[in-house]
Amino acid sequence: MDLIEKAEGWYDIARLMLSEGRHWAVCFAAHQAVELYLKGLLLKRVGAYPFTHNLVQLVKALGVDVPPHVIEACSFLNPHYTTSRYGAVALYDEDTARICFEKATQVLQWARSL
Repeated sequence: MDLIEKAEGWYDIARLMLSEGRHWAVCFAAHQAVELYLKGLLLKRVGAYPFTHNLVQLVKALGVDVPPHVIEACSFLNPHYTTSRYGAVALYDEDTARICFEKATQVLQWARSL
């Protein structure tokens, strides 16, 4: 299984967690989906990827013109890699979960078009 396939799986998990009201899990899965998709693209395009969870660094490493809304979406998702796993569940509500899912959708739609 390649990273892009795993990314699509994480995206499906984010959608499922949203429907189940597991808000923290939506945000973690959304970040994972974007991270793995970008790393999969980097492997295909340049043969390697930086060892980071920082989505802005990963998207910039692609070496293509990245639209501002994609950079903004990556920046929004960045803290959720850690906070969703180690922060209090109460930090996450439906609005935050929906925004995380929407931001992941924006990045993946753009990345799929490359």
